[in-house]
Amino acid sequence: MYINGRKPTPRCGSSMVMTNEGKLYLIDGVDHKCYLSEIWILDTKVKVEKLEWKRIEQVYNLKGRYTHEAILMDETILLLGGGNGDWSAPFDKVLHFRYPSTLNALCRD
Repeated sequence: MYINGRKPTPRCGSSMVMTNEGKLYLIDGVDHKCYLSEIWILDTKVKVEKLEWKRIEQVYNLKGRYTHEAILMDETILLLGGGNGDWSAPFDKVLHFRYPSTLNALCRD
């Protein structure tokens, strides 16, 4: 299957969530150079020839993480745990964002 345009770099330790609308979110991870702080979306409901990854530019400067978990609750994606070589996310703090917004409402609780 061919996917148009720019694509996420190969990575490990990322998480993925599929929404009820068929959008696949790829979140963070680590590649061969660094810990990643990025979100990519693939709309799986379009025709195969129009499949294209879209990178969401994050407004807030969040540290890259890997080995975390992503959970979908209603229209909210929760990120739990993970970290990188310098820090690990405490389990009493949950990063969350709502979709289908442009993720400008990224916030921490």
